[in-house]
Amino acid sequence: MDVHGIGMTSQRTRDRLIQRLREEGIRDERVLEAMRNGGALGPVRVLAPHTVELMTTNQIGVLYSTDGLGYGFGFETVDRYGAKGMNSVGTFGWGGAYGSAYFVDPRERLVAVFMINQLPNRADVRTKFPALVYQALVDSKR
Repeated sequence: MDVHGIGMTSQRTRDRLIQRLREEGIRDERVLEAMRNGGALGPVRVLAPHTVELMTTNQIGVLYSTDGLGYGFGFETVDRYGAKGMNSVGTFGWGGAYGSAYFVDPRERLVAVFMINQLPNRADVRTKFPALVYQALVDSKR
C-alpha cells in the first residue's frame, strides 16, 4: 500500500490516509495505534517512520500558537508540557465539530478516543476527558 504519494496536506492528508487504511480493513483506532508505534501495526509496517514523524511534528512553528501547540501534517501537536493540560510533549490529536476528539501520547503509550455527537456542544466533558484519562494513569512515564 503506497500512502506516500497522497499529495495533500493537513486535514485532507489525515482523512485520506485513514480512508486508505480503512480500504485495507484497518479501523480508525488501529490507525492511531500504528501512528503511536511509529507506523507499525503489530508486525506489519503500514507507514514509514519518517512519514509519521512529519505528520506528528510541528511544521508551522509559532504561526498557530506561541504557547507550545502546533500543527503537523494532519494533527495538532504538543510541543511544551502544560500547553494542553497534562499532555506530554509529542502528543498529537484532533477534534471534530460535533465534540468527538482523540489524542495519542507516545510517551505514555496512550491512545484515547472520545466519541460524542452534540452540536452545539454545551457540555464540558470533552475538555475534562483528557484530564480524567491522565489522572487515571498509575504508572506515568513522566
